[in-house]
Amino acid sequence: MPTERLYYAPGCLEADCRVISCSPLEGGLFAIVLDRTPFHPKGGGQPADRGTLAGVPVEAVYEDGSGCIVHAAAGPLAEGSCVRARVDEAARTLHSRLHSAAHLFSAWLESRGWQAVKGDHFPGQSRVVFKPRDAGSPPPLPEAHEIEEFLEKTAEEKLPFRQSVDARGWRTVTWGSLPAYPCGGTHVADTSGIGTIRVTKIRFRKGELSVSYEAA
Repeated sequence: MPTERLYYAPGCLEADCRVISCSPLEGGLFAIVLDRTPFHPKGGGQPADRGTLAGVPVEAVYEDGSGCIVHAAAGPLAEGSCVRARVDEAARTLHSRLHSAAHLFSAWLESRGWQAVKGDHFPGQSRVVFKPRDAGSPPPLPEAHEIEEFLEKTAEEKLPFRQSVDARGWRTVTWGSLPAYPCGGTHVADTSGIGTIRVTKIRFRKGELSVSYEAA
């Protein structure tokens, strides 16, 4: 049965969960699957959450391909037991700020004729890559201050987070009335949560626009 994804709810950092399975991994770690989890797995351009299960450090979190989320923990846990899962708040907050900011300025750039094609929201290397929606007539290149001013204004508006998950498990996310995007990541509860975002580099090369940014 697929793991229930508690991290879809902004700010979910702790939960009591039941251990479904526990098996050894290489390097002395143990693959632990829970019935539900607040831990976000690595994927979608976002790092995995850090934290503990019943006080045992979690070294990695990933999906196994069947919808189950695997926690690579530093010690074993008894199958069937109830454990407290705790996510590191500082790391989660940073990841959510970076990921949410990318959605927001992507929506702004798409309204100006750009199309987001890939993104990386890891701290220290966050960027989103765009292509012109009309390759024959590229839109004007944005300035860093324009993106920063848009994000500052949007943060001040405190737009609430909205999400939808359909019967297939497909999830879309947005804030206020902005366009919704398919996404499985973690996000801020309203746009004020992104804080201050700085655009560190804008580059247009070989028909692609790359916007690099960081959380101040």
